[in-house]
Amino acid sequence: MSTSPSLDCSSDHSGDYYGLGVRLGIYCIWLTSWLSNNYQQDEITGALDANAMFLLALIVALIQGSIRSATQLKYIDGLILMHLCSGYIFGCFSVWGYRTIKHVRKGGGGQALAAFGGFGTHFRLLLCAIISAYGGWFWSYGVLYGLSPLEDEEGNKRDECYPLRTFFFGKLDVYASGGIRYYYIVITVACAAYYCTMLAVAVGQSVAMLGKNGAKGIHMLMPGKGAYVTGLNEQE
Repeated sequence: MSTSPSLDCSSDHSGDYYGLGVRLGIYCIWLTSWLSNNYQQDEITGALDANAMFLLALIVALIQGSIRSATQLKYIDGLILMHLCSGYIFGCFSVWGYRTIKHVRKGGGGQALAAFGGFGTHFRLLLCAIISAYGGWFWSYGVLYGLSPLEDEEGNKRDECYPLRTFFFGKLDVYASGGIRYYYIVITVACAAYYCTMLAVAVGQSVAMLGKNGAKGIHMLMPGKGAYVTGLNEQE
């Protein structure tokens, strides 16, 4: 008795974008961030930097693949990468450290924020602004026209892999009228407006500090005394 082969809707480059090894690395860094936040608070700054590096890699993959969409990034690839990026933004990624136990234990305020670094904070803020802005483009235009559909060897659209669906308390059609796509547009545009505004304010404040204090301003932008952006102290 013969059985029909399972449906494979992966693209030629899906293994490079979010293969098993890539996903395991992302999930492991999420887990280590949670463990650091709950049981080893002194390491949370380094965990945030590691998350920033992984998020940067995902952003580069999204932007590069979108520019070369005719040969690389497909609708399904963009959807999965966007969900992985949102896992950082709404999960373990804290720009100013507000969602960390270390911030709470330091009593909040400027002293607590200083532990998470000036340069590191600005870098995380920049990443959040970029991925939010990209998300607005992806959900409003990219998922409809900007990227490419899955095609067979003859260049025909693989209808068996469509419509494109995502999961949000249930399996939902991305292209449905009034569906989940509009919800994501609102969320990403709101996040882009917030993060871009905060980035402009943060950069303006840093520039003003450097102009007022000169070389001392650079030291003021660094994390705590004797620490680097990675969270390591001078001896380490």
